Amino acid sequence: LAALAGAMAARRRIVRGAGEGLTVGWPGGTIGDIRLHSCAAGLAAGAALGGAGALLQALLRNPLASPFVLGVPGGAGCGVALAALAAALAGAAAPHGAARTLPATGGAAAALGAGLRLAGRAGGTDPTMLILGGVIVGAIAAALATVAESLLPPDRRGILVGWMHG
Repeated sequence: LAALAGAMAARRRIVRGAGEGLTVGWPGGTIGDIRLHSCAAGLAAGAALGGAGALLQALLRNPLASPFVLGVPGGAGCGVALAALAAALAGAAAPHGAARTLPATGGAAAALGAGLRLAGRAGGTDPTMLILGGVIVGAIAAALATVAESLLPPDRRGILVGWMHG
């Protein structure tokens, strides 16, 4: 936390002048506001990711737990790939920007639900069964995303591949 506070203070205090190089001081006006908001957004995102990671580790009773073992990223990629394929088949523009949020969220939620359902069939939500169900669902979702990607017209594949690779 001390290193984070130091980095935030340094980010807030370093100013780049017009042709002057870097100087130390308080940036004025809009630049200062932008830097303050970016630091606050970074803190909020880091806290949310840390909380989600701790929740996953507690749920799965595994210190190496990640969303990948539950199939969530594969489901999100599958949702976006299927949305892009549906748009291509309908002759519409491919979803881009914020328009990918809904299919990604839906695909991730569907994959997580399917993994939970598979784990529940075994007589409870044992962490081992949850991990196995998530890995199975993630592999199937990734395969479906690959099939959807191969069915896309060549001019639309790059956009999807770029999004799936981050």
